[in-house]
Parts: sequence; C-alpha cells; structure tokens
Amino acid sequence: MNSKLIEVSNLSLSYNKRTVAGINGVSFEVATGECVSLIGPSGSGKTTTVKIIAEKLQGFKGEVKKFGECSVAYVPQTTELNTEKTVFQILEDEILYVEDNEKRANQVRTALAQLNITNEINSTPKQISGGQRQRVIIAKALVKNPTLILLDEPFGHLDERLRFDLMQELFFLFKEKKISVIWVTHETKEALSFSDKVIALNFGKVQQMGSPEEIYRNPKNMFVAQFFGQTNLIAGKVISSNESELLVKAFNKEILIPKHSSFNKNDNNDVLLVIRPEDIEISNKCSNEGKVLNIFFKGDHYLVQIEETSGLSLWLKTPTRLDIADKLTYSINYSNVYCLDEI
Repeated sequence: MNSKLIEVSNLSLSYNKRTVAGINGVSFEVATGECVSLIGPSGSGKTTTVKIIAEKLQGFKGEVKKFGECSVAYVPQTTELNTEKTVFQILEDEILYVEDNEKRANQVRTALAQLNITNEINSTPKQISGGQRQRVIIAKALVKNPTLILLDEPFGHLDERLRFDLMQELFFLFKEKKISVIWVTHETKEALSFSDKVIALNFGKVQQMGSPEEIYRNPKNMFVAQFFGQTNLIAGKVISSNESELLVKAFNKEILIPKHSSFNKNDNNDVLLVIRPEDIEISNKCSNEGKVLNIFFKGDHYLVQIEETSGLSLWLKTPTRLDIADKLTYSINYSNVYCLDEI
C-alpha cells in the first residue's frame, strides 16, 4: 500500500463574505503515486484548493501536511513561455539552484526525454507546435523532480484528440515515476478515465470523494448524480426493506432494487432512483412502453428521450437510429439502480 504523501485538513477560504466563492472545510489525502482529480462547476473551489496547496494563496484556515520528502510542482491554467529562449534555457531557468552545470544539463535532458521532446531542445516556443509547447510546460514542472505535481486544468485549450493523447501519455509517466497528482478539471469523462480518486466539489464543499466507479455508480446526492453525465432521477416510495434490498413503488408498480450501505430511510419513505441511460435497454421481451420525444446523435450511440406510459420522461442510450414519435418497449437493469434518500 502506498504511503500518505499529503493531507489536507478542513481548508477554508472566503473571498467575499457576501458570496459563496472560496472553499469551506475541504479535507482529503493523497498517497504516493495516486492521481486525484478535483472536479466541479466553475466557482466550486477547485483552483482555490490547488493554489493553497501550491502556497500561492494566503489567509486560509485549515492545514496542509506534507509527509516524507514531499516536493511540489505547480502547473497553472495558462503559462507564457519566453519566446526568446530555447527549450533548454527555459527548463534550465527552473533549476538554477542546482550549482553543478553538468548535473543541471542532465536534469533538463532527462525531463525532455521523458516527454519525448528531446529534438526540440534548441528550438524556441515559436518554432514548435501547440502540443509540443504544452509538453515544455509540463517539463518545467518535471525538471524539478517533484513527488507531487499540481495541474490546474492546463489542457483545456487543446483540441480533444490531442488533449486525450497527451494526458494518456502523461498520466502513464506519472504512474511509472510514482509521482502523485492533484488535477483540476471540469471534464467528467477525463476525470473518470484517468483518476484513482475523484473529489466532486460544489459551492466550496466536498460533495463526494471515491473511486471513479463509486462516484459514477453510487452518487451520494443529486448534484453528483446529475453532474457526471445525463441521468434519470425518478421519485419513488419505499414499501419495505431488508439488509440488501428495497421494495419501492415507482413507475406505478413495485420494483426491487439494491439497498446500499449508506442508505438511510427518511420519515416519509420518499426516495429518488438514479438510473443511468445505459441501464435502460430497448427490448421486445418487455411490456414497458414508451414514445420517442428527442434524439441526439453522439457518434458511437444515440441519446434518446422517451415518454413512458405513466408520463415520466426517461433517457436511454442505444446504437440504433430511431425517429421522433417511434414507439418502443424497454427494460431497466434494476440491479444497477442507486437509491437516494435525498428529495
């Protein structure tokens, strides 16, 4: 098991008492070699949290503890490279504290080699592509040999394919070198793909943290359920329960769904069922009926909104092309339904 590298305890910072901007009671840990993403809407506190850890902000409450030989490198959202200097000179400027010239040069070459930009060593930023410039920006952090790298959404301006390819390469490198990562992003699919742990923030507070699978499949509240992709939130009422299952009245019928360990029944037994679109399947073997209201082509699938017989609107995913007003029958994988006690 990897050792704890950093512990963030009850961080709070308010920019303006008349607004909710800032953070309030943010706490989490990062282990050696672990990739942790901070995700949430604009103004949720992601960048504030990272800047406090990077010692770029003062006046906060709480504590940031570092363990062992924890050295931190910070990559801001935008970085201007000196266009008059070569890539070698730009990186060398980051480690002028290394007095030995040969050792400093070797450190620069190692960082360039790790990011596959050795050929650009004598080029200026004006002479290389956008993707290569982004590698140089990351190399400015790696050349310091950090154990923790803070990424404040530095890939946002890259096109989707280039961003994915670069992130795939970088996060593999971080894992290989056992470099811990705290990464700010608003891209849910990327957070789920590249993170060991996801921390969902809203209004400056941690809404939920856990593995990508936990966050997506077992959301703790409506915000998390809705933030991570299109979903169906269906009102229901608990009729009975045992240790592992809930009998719920929904869709004008009684259904059995899993009872998760965090579920606490409220006084009026009202619940919300979280049903992901991929857990609704078009099937001729079922009696559930619906009519197509809207269709959105997503490339590898269609996102379809239907109205079922009780009048509820549902979203489903299908590889099949449908038409508005088409009628269909469908099934729901109730074993994947998650039940919220929040209404």
